[in-house]
Amino acid sequence: MPQVAQKNQQSTVSCSDGSRGGQCASKPTRWNWNSGITSSSNTGSSDVFVENVGVVRKNDIMSSHADGAPCVTSAVNHTPYLNTYSPNVFVNNREVGRVGDRYNGGTGFNHVITSTQNTVFANG
Repeated sequence: MPQVAQKNQQSTVSCSDGSRGGQCASKPTRWNWNSGITSSSNTGSSDVFVENVGVVRKNDIMSSHADGAPCVTSAVNHTPYLNTYSPNVFVNNREVGRVGDRYNGGTGFNHVITSTQNTVFANG
């Protein structure tokens, strides 16, 4: 059963983008930002807590990091929103995020919640 994710950088997120990857153009030199990083959660509930930290819910955003798609001279940040979540556990009328769920809303890259607290779980 997956653990419930927490906001404020308390849950880690494995990203398939976020760091400078291969050169994609020259004059000026431009890069894809499609090498993976480890990032974290950001927003969540302000009044429902797990271990004194707000719970991540559907459409909450993760921490800002470089978007892997543009071929640019310097990073262009993005903040994907949580678009996979529990089918039937809700906080503030929104489905809760868990380990294994993804912040892939608005992006073509993977952003998977990989770790968080170890005391509260949702679904199996």
